[in-house]
Amino acid sequence: TPTPSHTPTPTPTPTATPVSSSTQSGVYISDLDLANEWVQIANSGTSPVTMTGWKITDNSTKYKYYFSEFTLSQGATVTLYTCNGGDTGTELYWGYKISVWNNDGDTAWLYDADGSLVDRMDK
Repeated sequence: TPTPSHTPTPTPTPTATPVSSSTQSGVYISDLDLANEWVQIANSGTSPVTMTGWKITDNSTKYKYYFSEFTLSQGATVTLYTCNGGDTGTELYWGYKISVWNNDGDTAWLYDADGSLVDRMDK
């Protein structure tokens, strides 16, 4: 009688799925309007997120907006306008008198205070 042979099958090694900051915090770029010069950031998380020290950049990274003391409430959205204006809890102003976003296509990049990429949006 032949003896059955046993070929071991390798056990798959589990791989870690990267979790971005946006998944952890719930903060993400929800919209970008290149022509009207604004970007919206939303918090879909279950708690407020302190965004002090976070930054938004354009694709060229020539233009950077740093969040001063700012907390985005759970379920809230804030709109960051390129132009001048008075900051509120739902509207922030970059303070430029020129266009930041390229109307023929650009990318908004959102980084947390540690410099880790949280989210990006291409338009």
